[in-house]
Amino acid sequence: SKKKLPPSGPTGSRSRTPTDITLNEIFLPYWEHVQQYYRKNGKPTSEVGNIKATLAPLLKTYGKYPAKDFGPLSLKTYREQLVEAGFTRQVINKKLPRVKQFFKWAVANELIPPEVHQALQAVPGLKRGRTAAPESKPVKPVPMELIEATLQHVNRYVAAMIRLQLYTGMRPAEVAIMRPSDIDRSKKIWAY
Repeated sequence: SKKKLPPSGPTGSRSRTPTDITLNEIFLPYWEHVQQYYRKNGKPTSEVGNIKATLAPLLKTYGKYPAKDFGPLSLKTYREQLVEAGFTRQVINKKLPRVKQFFKWAVANELIPPEVHQALQAVPGLKRGRTAAPESKPVKPVPMELIEATLQHVNRYVAAMIRLQLYTGMRPAEVAIMRPSDIDRSKKIWAY
């Protein structure tokens, strides 16, 4: 049987305490933090959307309940809801740390007792072959014909970056941060 959380306490203008603050009430200041913290070059990073997508179904189910009552069984129930919704094991295992981070932030800001976050650490990610969640399909390389066709439509700098990735297995970000000063060209074979 699944653990049922008790209904939330009354809301009002009185200050909330770690014994009765709801997940929804924690989310509002956390969301402000997320929008400020996860920025690059003045713009929100993709993590902002990932956090929103992770916490929305959690809050839909548990938002009105006291945060102190959200424990490992609640997190397992949420994890099972993600399995039933058809998420892959890998995606679910990326969502669980985001939920735990939400509670960690609440502890750091003295909104909930530390035991809440500590207890959630006991819930592991899903293991391959031990869950009904499907596995993600492997990402396959782009066919060489498409790469060759693309090279004809980019400038020589981008073309060189694409070729370097092909020859070395580097990721796009790794190629993009390379500088000439990072390359030792004193010998026949260059070293980066």
